[in-house]
Amino acid sequence: LVDFEVTSPPAMSMTRLGGYDWLGGDVEATLLLCRSMVGLEGIQWAENETKMLLEQKREERDIPGLQARAYELIAPRRRGFRMEDLQAFSDKGGRNMDRLHTGTGQWAPGGVFLGETLLILAPDSSEFHEAKEVNAKYCSKMEVRHALGTHYSILQPALAPKAAGCILNFL
Repeated sequence: LVDFEVTSPPAMSMTRLGGYDWLGGDVEATLLLCRSMVGLEGIQWAENETKMLLEQKREERDIPGLQARAYELIAPRRRGFRMEDLQAFSDKGGRNMDRLHTGTGQWAPGGVFLGETLLILAPDSSEFHEAKEVNAKYCSKMEVRHALGTHYSILQPALAPKAAGCILNFL
C-alpha cells in the first residue's frame, strides 16, 4: 500500500481528493493537476481553492477561471505546458474521475487481512498519514515505512528508489 487507506472515502481533509464533498470531475481534475505538478505550493493552492469552491453553489463556480488560475500556477514551472494541455486533462480526466467517484461510493473490507502488509507513507503529506490507523483495522500484520516526498511525488523517478528500497527490505 502506498500512502492510501484501504477504505473509501478517505478521512475528511481539505488537502486531499475525497476528503471533502465532491466538486465534480472537471474541478477535481484541475485541482489534482496542481497538487501533482507543483508540489507543496500546489497542494496549498488547491486547498485554498477547494475552500472557496465549497462555499459556492455548483452552478456559480467559474470553471474557466479556476483553470486559468491553475494554468498560471503550473506554466512557469513546466516548460512547454499549454493551456490546451490543462483543458484536455481536465475534460478527459474529469470525466474519468466522475465515473470513478460514482462507482466507488463508500467501501470497507469485509474482514481483516491476516497476511503481511507494507504501508509506505510520504513524509511531506501528513494529510494521508491517517491511513496508518485506518489500515491497521483491516491489516493484522502491517509494517509502516516512510519514503520521500509528497503523496504526489513519492513514486516519481528522483524519489522512487527510496520507496523501492522500502519494498525490497519488506520482502
